[in-house]
Amino acid sequence: MKTHKAARPGRLAIAITLGLVVAAHAPAEGFTDIFEPADTGPERSAITFSGAVGATARIETDADTERWQDVATAFFPYADLSVRWDSAATEALADLTVDAEELGAAPTWEEVIRRAVVRRYLGWGRIEAGVTTTEWGTADGVHAVDPFSARDLRTGVIDDPAAMKIPQFMAALHARLGPATLDAVWAPYFEPDRVAAEGRWSAIPEEHAALFDDADQPDTRTIDYGQIAGRLRSTLGAADLGLIYAYVFHPAPGLLVEVDPATFETTGSIRYTRFHLYGAEAAIAAGPVRLAVEAAYRHSEDADGTDPSRYNSTVSAVVGADLTVPGTDAFAGMQWEGRYVFFLDADDPFDVNVAQSVDGAAFSQSLYPVVEVPLFRDRVTARVGGAFQVESREFAVFPSLRWDVDDAFSVSATSRHFGEAADGPDGPFSAWSGNHGIEISAAYLF
Repeated sequence: MKTHKAARPGRLAIAITLGLVVAAHAPAEGFTDIFEPADTGPERSAITFSGAVGATARIETDADTERWQDVATAFFPYADLSVRWDSAATEALADLTVDAEELGAAPTWEEVIRRAVVRRYLGWGRIEAGVTTTEWGTADGVHAVDPFSARDLRTGVIDDPAAMKIPQFMAALHARLGPATLDAVWAPYFEPDRVAAEGRWSAIPEEHAALFDDADQPDTRTIDYGQIAGRLRSTLGAADLGLIYAYVFHPAPGLLVEVDPATFETTGSIRYTRFHLYGAEAAIAAGPVRLAVEAAYRHSEDADGTDPSRYNSTVSAVVGADLTVPGTDAFAGMQWEGRYVFFLDADDPFDVNVAQSVDGAAFSQSLYPVVEVPLFRDRVTARVGGAFQVESREFAVFPSLRWDVDDAFSVSATSRHFGEAADGPDGPFSAWSGNHGIEISAAYLF
């Protein structure tokens, strides 16, 4: 895929982050009434380190034959490092990872820096800036109201949606307003989904693959692609309530197809859709049971649905229920997600909304179950997560087993399986059907 030379937000992030560190220790003459630090006791300063060093062995089925023995076992070393520095009212956090599987021939800073944030605590809340991810919503795992939801899909999906998120620079304010709290986030550029253009994890339709590969890609790391989001939260009795507004981009790319009338040559251009997000969330816990709901309306810049390269307006909802077994850490949960697309033109094969629908239907729904059980005094954790797309009858299953041998050494086994429970139309996992894999990892923790 052709790309323009991107700006370097890493330098912007470092500059603003260092500025906050300096400001945290600079005199605040004339501003103490507004930005008075919280009373956190005697001045203290400490740096702590933690992390892991390990390796992963993976075996997958062949994408064509679905035979395990047709694919060689792959080995990937990795190292994670977390650094935290804090004083009385300032905190700096950094999470770094080096994974031989994720790093390409020309590694980007986002593949190494998962988080690099500076926070300043004040009497009324805190401000922060740096490279990070956010997750909004109560339902909990899959969300309808999460405004910054770009994911790395180059190696498929896993059982942890938050781990697939792509970090980017953000500046945020978190303020207490009496019984309520206000969160405001600004991102100076836009980070879209990362998808595989070819190979076993490509989800691009075959009829569009060549166009996507040669399409012009806009530079989204400019201020023109800046995004904002705000959330107001409070409580009503035992319920937690929230309202969300955001002016952001749809993370998935759209494709504008143009035909030269003189030569009949077909060309493609990548486009991204901006929309207003209006959402609400609620959650209530009663003993071992937790119930939650999210609902959102996304008002697209192509509100009337006439541009096939833009995503249409949608309304979506997520309902979740969790049960924790009393006296244990074992739990089971289920989420239901439903989505309706306005003005869907099922007869246009190049409409991006049709490409992401199930059999051209405007409404779709999915289920996300999970069960987790700790065993042997919490030394062993067994977990099974999954996804089931109702209309296409396709599924994804993610079983895993983790053994914490001691406080410094752990062994885990995870697997992914994609398929269909019965014959049905193509859905979100059609391109990955038969993609099965098993990973075994060992790590030293420090």
